[in-house]
Amino acid sequence: MKKVILMFSCVLFLCSQVFSQSEFNLPDIRTFIKKEKAANIPHLSANQQTNKNNPNTNYNARREINTIPQYLDSIYEHNQDNDLKYEYNYDQLNQLETEYVNYVFDGIKIPYMKIVYTYEHDTLIKQKLYYGMDYENFQWYPCFKTDFEYDDFTLETLTTYESDSSSTNWIPIEQFKYTFNNFGNYSDITVLSYDTISATWNNAVFLVYGWDANQHLIEYINQEYNDLTSSWVNDYKCVSTYNTMGLKTEYIKYNFVSNSWIPLDKLEYTHNSQSLLDKELRYTWNSSSNSWSISSQTELSYDSFGNMIESLSSQWNLTSLEWKPNSRSLRWYNSNYPFVDLVLPWHCFLFTFLWSNPIVPEPYYNFDMITPQYTSMLLTREYQRWDEDNSIWETREVKEYYYSDHITGTPNNDYTTGLNVYPNPASDYVIIDNSNNPCDFELIDISGRVVLSIRNSESKIDINSIPPGIYLYRVVSQNQEYKGKLVISR
Repeated sequence: MKKVILMFSCVLFLCSQVFSQSEFNLPDIRTFIKKEKAANIPHLSANQQTNKNNPNTNYNARREINTIPQYLDSIYEHNQDNDLKYEYNYDQLNQLETEYVNYVFDGIKIPYMKIVYTYEHDTLIKQKLYYGMDYENFQWYPCFKTDFEYDDFTLETLTTYESDSSSTNWIPIEQFKYTFNNFGNYSDITVLSYDTISATWNNAVFLVYGWDANQHLIEYINQEYNDLTSSWVNDYKCVSTYNTMGLKTEYIKYNFVSNSWIPLDKLEYTHNSQSLLDKELRYTWNSSSNSWSISSQTELSYDSFGNMIESLSSQWNLTSLEWKPNSRSLRWYNSNYPFVDLVLPWHCFLFTFLWSNPIVPEPYYNFDMITPQYTSMLLTREYQRWDEDNSIWETREVKEYYYSDHITGTPNNDYTTGLNVYPNPASDYVIIDNSNNPCDFELIDISGRVVLSIRNSESKIDINSIPPGIYLYRVVSQNQEYKGKLVISR
């Protein structure tokens, strides 16, 4: 034991002497949090051949019964600048507990950042605490944190802080206040910035969300506060259009200039026969001709389970009047593990926008963070750029996803109690296999809102009114509480 401690002490000493942030060109942790975190964790999926023309494909069918959940425990990222390794630890309720970010140089893993999550009521994230690494003393120090406040399980206020290097005080940075409509969707969000000199919160940004009768987001207006006039001033807005199936077909962004809304960008979307996003066309506004000019496109391909296996981006060449490849993303899967069998750090999807766009994402299609493209286990994702001079694809980044099958042994987890809520994924209804005993059923979305609450429920529950997405369910029956994850997909 003494030998092990001595070796560990030597490693710490060497790290403190050798692993300096400047020597390894490590980015400032504030820059890393602001710019890098939003792309860490995608949804996950499965590996089969493309079958886009089969209208009878059932994407939600289980390929194989797996009784042991698979935990995403690490992601290894290889890119041209450096390698990173992300590691995830979970608590006994399968909630993300700790996230580590490490740089890897010549096979040596250097700790860079740690994020610790705490919860209330088991499932609501209460705090996200960021730590940086002090390489002189080789120990973690707190540098940022985000606090979440709820009103009856609904997110009400989010506040970000940074640590004061000269003391243990936390300095406020920004605060976000949320209001919701009667359907539980965002109505508006007020963003406040903290003035350290006057120690006061000041208005910064006001976001207004507009929804149609089917609760599709059709308008998003961003306003900035004018201190001179003490009023909100329009900055830009985004307008979306949907077809009769509820699929987004168009997105237009406008800037507010000289008291008028001026078009800036437009996206047009088409979908395949399985209602999966098939193509995105991007246009820019030509103010000289007062018309839209095509600029780029992204084409998506899927396997027979509805998992996106390739996204190909091209630029429109005005000289040759043809599409020129620009970049593409390739993905590989393990089809034996459906999404429902995976335990993922999915709070990362939700709150990694805190330092870049801390609100709900704008109504773009964001292939990794918003639209569910995965139905089971993602193994590898590769990003490539087209080398025009040599007419080849050049790999810029590779992410490898690693899983483990350890069991947490949680007494209230439905994997171990035997309570079955099915089908999962579900579309129209779920059945609680509870020997016909009345129970209380709650469905909670990823922001912590209770979207469905039924007392003394029967075994079959209608979920037609619930939008597709990932939810937590809570069942109370005969003084026993059961929790699990439910995927709604249509």
